[in-house]
Amino acid sequence: AYDTLAQCHVPPAPPIQDLIECLNAGDFSALQQHLFNSLEAPAFTKHLVLPVIKEDLVKFGAKASMMSGSGAT
Repeated sequence: AYDTLAQCHVPPAPPIQDLIECLNAGDFSALQQHLFNSLEAPAFTKHLVLPVIKEDLVKFGAKASMMSGSGAT
């Protein structure tokens, strides 16, 4: 993921305050647009099953889905 990061267009992270407001308001339908992980796009480029899993999580009821962590964890 780190090797691919420089080659991917990664948009800037949304303001954290927007996420906090979404959570405080209980607006879980808008939660996905406020989550961010700069390594998600490079990981998805390398492992094509990851975006499918992310879509399936939402399709089967998750309010939002985002890759977390990096490295060996």
